[in-house]
Amino acid sequence: MTGSMTSLAETSGVGYVRLCACGSINLNIGAITLHIKPDAFLRVAAMAQQAATTLLIARRNDEASSMGELHDSVPGQDLVN
Repeated sequence: MTGSMTSLAETSGVGYVRLCACGSINLNIGAITLHIKPDAFLRVAAMAQQAATTLLIARRNDEASSMGELHDSVPGQDLVN
């Protein structure tokens, strides 16, 4: 059946996305494979991108606040500026 599939993306140890000759998208993550329509796949991809962006922003904010805590804890820092 692989001959009737077009590979769209693959990441070793994560999964793959393939376009089936029937027109469906096969989205595989680990032991789970979803067979979905291309429009649904595009909506899922947009949702995942939005979640990834939100996660990156949250991580940056956490890192910035951790750096601020380190900055605040330096002895004598209140004497500078």
